[in-house]
Amino acid sequence: MLALALAAMFGFACALTRLLDFRGSARRACDHPKKPSQDAMRELDNLTWVLFYLQSGKFATGIVALAVTLLLTYGGKLR
Repeated sequence: MLALALAAMFGFACALTRLLDFRGSARRACDHPKKPSQDAMRELDNLTWVLFYLQSGKFATGIVALAVTLLLTYGGKLR
């Protein structure tokens, strides 16, 4: 359950960083006075990918742990 909870938190953080990345890209495209630097955009993009990989890994770990738990608990009834 902890891995699934972490996956949900990483997913939320990933969505927020993606929204910030989209807003920064839009500001850079229209030459807005508050546009972020290209380095800041690159760091935000890298952070988005790291959060996505963490979310995917924790979700996979949570699903495997849940499947093992269900098999150990109810596996005898499957026969």
